[in-house]
Amino acid sequence: MKLNKLWLALAGTMLILSSCRTDDPDNSGFGNVATTGEMKVPTNFDYSTTKTIHFDFSAESIWGKEKIRVDIYGYNPLAKGEVLASLFLGGYGNVQGNLEIPTGLKELYAVLTYPDGSSVMARVQVSGNSIQHKFTSKKNVRKTVITSPDCNTGCGTSINNNTGWYTADAGGVYCFKGSTSGGINARNGSTVRICGSGSFQIVVESNANVEIVDGANVTITNLNINASAGTVTIYPNANVNVTNWATPNADIINHGSLSFVNLGINTGCTLTNNGTLAVTGITINNYVSVEGTLYINGSGSMKLYDGAMVVAEDVYMDGTLEGINTTSLVKVNDAIAGNSTARIKGNLEYCDANGVESAFYGQFISPAIQACNVYIPTTPCNPDGNGSPNVTDSDFDGVADNMDLYPSDPNVSGASFYPSDSTYATLMFEDLWPGKGDFDFNDLVLGYSHKLVTNANNMVVRVESRFVVKAIGGSLKNGFGFQFNVAPSEVASVTGQLMTKNIVSLASNGAENNQTKATIIVFDNAFAAIKGNAGTQYVNTIITEPSRQSDTVLVVTTFANPQTIESLGNGPFNPFIFINGDRGRELHLVNNLPTDLVKTKFFQSASDDSDPTVGRYYKSPEGHPWALNIKGDIKHMQEKLDIVTGYHFFATWAQSGGTQATDWYLNHSGYRDASKLY
Repeated sequence: MKLNKLWLALAGTMLILSSCRTDDPDNSGFGNVATTGEMKVPTNFDYSTTKTIHFDFSAESIWGKEKIRVDIYGYNPLAKGEVLASLFLGGYGNVQGNLEIPTGLKELYAVLTYPDGSSVMARVQVSGNSIQHKFTSKKNVRKTVITSPDCNTGCGTSINNNTGWYTADAGGVYCFKGSTSGGINARNGSTVRICGSGSFQIVVESNANVEIVDGANVTITNLNINASAGTVTIYPNANVNVTNWATPNADIINHGSLSFVNLGINTGCTLTNNGTLAVTGITINNYVSVEGTLYINGSGSMKLYDGAMVVAEDVYMDGTLEGINTTSLVKVNDAIAGNSTARIKGNLEYCDANGVESAFYGQFISPAIQACNVYIPTTPCNPDGNGSPNVTDSDFDGVADNMDLYPSDPNVSGASFYPSDSTYATLMFEDLWPGKGDFDFNDLVLGYSHKLVTNANNMVVRVESRFVVKAIGGSLKNGFGFQFNVAPSEVASVTGQLMTKNIVSLASNGAENNQTKATIIVFDNAFAAIKGNAGTQYVNTIITEPSRQSDTVLVVTTFANPQTIESLGNGPFNPFIFINGDRGRELHLVNNLPTDLVKTKFFQSASDDSDPTVGRYYKSPEGHPWALNIKGDIKHMQEKLDIVTGYHFFATWAQSGGTQATDWYLNHSGYRDASKLY
């Protein structure tokens, strides 16, 4: 939190700190079709819900030979975003690679962690199919001339003298003019621009932004900023008064005049103040920077908890500074002054670059001391930090224990994930291929994840793959496998496979025989993964029948020599089923290559329109698929119900060639018919 000036002038006022703890679719219903079979799909559409991007992160830091770690997140880590990769680079090095991300994702987050435990976070825009960012040790401090937008230009929708509750949820810019009352809900990437005056409530969520423009004068009776929100910006000459106890969870930037009755700064919020800020009562988690004088007057009290830190240019105090629990720090760049009632006490270090000046007549009460020794790491919440730590590397792999995902194993240190470190992706198959199915995509539904365990040089040592059979919508006994882009000889061992029939031939290392690429068979009969199931049809597809649970099948592929992440290929690693015990009847995702064991007689038969000469596989003449992959855990269809009836924008997405409704599978309002889903 950065402030130009902070006053604590009211009697009994207390400041408490503690340590740091995508595009809306064209709203056209089912895409003007009643069934998947009616869809008219562009010839080149491959039904991918993700795209491959190249990343390049580099760092400039005081660290030399010690490794530093970069964690790449799909969403804001302060709002519990999931990790996509944890990789390492040198103090003046870089790390590059590829990631699969949802097609509609516009930005990623990267957190750089140093051997001392300090860290810095960056929000990086996705530019085309790449992201690039350089972390620097230099702190850029600059003044910028801020130009306010207005309500005369750039407005997609204009609302005059609003009196009710208005929801801005279709993207674009919503301009509120005149006198506004009632309430505003900003969501789904929309921008709400407030001009004029008024008194109203506002809720900000799901990547929406709020702009309060030059000349606006408003009272917000209930400010609710969720962790998924974008940024609230108050422009110069705007006046905003917030009257509720506000606890924002996303960023606020103030260039105007902003006042709160009570304010709690949560972990996911950064409040940047470049204007005037007035607060009656304030609670802040971790860190405050005051670009000017910190005033603690009268009986005012500032309490710092558990390694909190305050940085100020100057301090004037008649009240109390107190550290509680773990030692905290107050760091002053210039001077302190205060009368005899001032007290600095508790577990607190007072660090003054010029020493304590004679204009300070207060007292230090033990254990508070004048010192600059306490170590407080830099973090995304605290960009300053203080002191130096001891760095421990128990397994001597060049990665400090605090950054090492495996601190006692010198062979492994980090990991990359598909889809992330804490979520599952979903595969859905129609198993009548090459015949046409019923488009419920539930003949086999799998939840799955891959964890690529890497060493300190970001080379893959092993892959830990987890699979859960979510549904079997039929009686066919289907097997499942996937494929890496390396030779089978690069595999040292495969463990955890579920084999019940004499269908698949495995080599001594666990990879499949007679393949030019390392092909890993997970199971040869999906029913074998279902607890207590004797092989009957319709597992978890008919709502009136008892649901059944699947075992989690953990398959670990260990490599003879560490592999580059790129050499293995991109997740989901060419997954496929082989149908009803026929190993050669392979069904893959659209345009994914078959393995060497496919029976080519199935191509161009029945409803299949595969043509290997042009790289077209597993599509019908109408461009319809037999398999789908979603980089997330989604609900599948009930038996015999077409996917377009449960997911309202599936057809919009497919018929647009993937340019519209890229998030068709998410659980947004109006996106699904829950009565059709299992």
